[in-house]
Amino acid sequence: MKICTACGNTAGNEAFCPMCGAKIDDREINTAQKDSIFLKYADFLDNEMLYRIACAKSSGLIRAAVPGEAAEIFRLLAFRGHTESMYRYAEICLSADPPDKETAYQWMKIAADAGHAASKNHLKNENIPYEEPKTPPAAGAPAVSAPGDFESLVADALPAVMKLTVMKTENGQRMASLGSAFAVEGGYVITNAHVVGEDPECVVATFEPNVDECRYNLLPLRINPRLDVAILKFTGLAAKKMEERRQLSLRMDRVEYGERVYTIGNPLGLGLSVSQGVVSCPDREAQYPPDAQTVIQTDITINHGNSGGALLDAANRVIGMVTFIPGDSEGGIGMCLPAKYIVDELNQLQTK
Repeated sequence: MKICTACGNTAGNEAFCPMCGAKIDDREINTAQKDSIFLKYADFLDNEMLYRIACAKSSGLIRAAVPGEAAEIFRLLAFRGHTESMYRYAEICLSADPPDKETAYQWMKIAADAGHAASKNHLKNENIPYEEPKTPPAAGAPAVSAPGDFESLVADALPAVMKLTVMKTENGQRMASLGSAFAVEGGYVITNAHVVGEDPECVVATFEPNVDECRYNLLPLRINPRLDVAILKFTGLAAKKMEERRQLSLRMDRVEYGERVYTIGNPLGLGLSVSQGVVSCPDREAQYPPDAQTVIQTDITINHGNSGGALLDAANRVIGMVTFIPGDSEGGIGMCLPAKYIVDELNQLQTK
């Protein structure tokens, strides 16, 4: 048996966690962790039952099988979107020595976004900056663009495109990374796995200010480094509000040489920027991502921060995702993961 260090889920010989999509730790779980029957069978227990068990273990009413067992259950439930567990896990982070205030307050903000009163009050009492989600403007019907009306195409797609700021720990160092993302049908947010990392501490999305001035916390649902795809979602009240926001559709049919395409992304952290070009090659063989047989090559100017942005066609359909620049490129060569791989990951998520 192996354990996912991101959410505490246990797995057999799987390479990626069926719960959150993170890479499974190669280490076998120790005897004490095997004794935690609630973590072992968490996939078969509902959230409320697990929450009551964690509360009982935290208060000492039920003996903990392993040190920190209650905290691990709260953390698992937090990733499932359980707001009470987010708050309890945040309290545990604050009581640590030294306290992990940044992680605690991010979880409280996510819970507060979902309407959790105790989290809102705690943030207010600690004078932690927090702004409740505002109702975004109604999306209405998608704009219909006249041939060559590029400005209308961009205006139509802009409400579905966002900048990401991610806090994560790599090689023992805490760091922030920037990237791009986009919302697709079903309310899912898509970006690159290398943008969020395998175990993100918090992911914050922002839109173009004239679309929405709020900051939104995202929860990871599935992270697959082998395809460099990450799937996230808005939570609580924000999730309901985002249902009214423009969402992009994924195009699965053949991409042709010379098709006009464009992307909206966050190059070098400057803010959302538009770049236009053509498909240089629709099916270029590449060694990255490892599980992708081919990628789409484009001549669009791509910089760090564009990763995770949507590659859009003339009908505002997503044909791919901006993923990487060849190491020896001098400009004019960018590689995008085809939309079919994003669809495969969404299907894997929905069958879990």
